[in-house]
Amino acid sequence: MILTGEHHLAEERIRPDYAVHVGGAIVGFVELKAPGRGVDTGRYKGHDRKQWERLACLPNVLYSDGGDFALYRDGERVGR
Repeated sequence: MILTGEHHLAEERIRPDYAVHVGGAIVGFVELKAPGRGVDTGRYKGHDRKQWERLACLPNVLYSDGGDFALYRDGERVGR
């Protein structure tokens, strides 16, 4: 597994903090938020909300604020 920083997706006009590569293929993305921001995207407002609306179209996005983690697949949270 290899992580590459700030992966630019031109079509979606977004830049997740990291892309996750396995065997040369991108399998997901990581988005890091400020400590305490939380990972419940339903509570986001402003910039975070707009960013999430674009990231929600991606197949695998791991959100973290350093204390909490959440995996979203195609815009839906997996687990608690």
